[in-house]
Amino acid sequence: MGQLAHTPKVLLVDDDPFVRDTAGELLRALGYDVVSAASGDEALDLLSWDRSIDVLFTDVRMPGMDGFTLADFATVLRPELAVLFATAFADALAGARTMPGVTILQKPYRLAQLGPAIGGVLTRAA
Repeated sequence: MGQLAHTPKVLLVDDDPFVRDTAGELLRALGYDVVSAASGDEALDLLSWDRSIDVLFTDVRMPGMDGFTLADFATVLRPELAVLFATAFADALAGARTMPGVTILQKPYRLAQLGPAIGGVLTRAA
């Protein structure tokens, strides 16, 4: 019997429970394992003990810690972590375009956009 391939695990971070649930369903439909967090602090806690997380998929604008700050802290904890951002705000999209290597999805996104974006950040992190 062949060995099963590793199923990438995504840490989904969004302060909006509806968006978090919907994005989680999309990620599961794509075949990913998903854990979620409602804040940057909660996400960092998960990352500090769950070494099986491969991708941080975070909203940019959240109360408290924004997604860019979360990614900065997260990649210090886990330098190999792939990161994908999402936002509905044009100014955040414009700012991300000036940061090399940053992938950001514009909300609302669809399964057809999410799949290649997650795959792309995983490939770059490998």
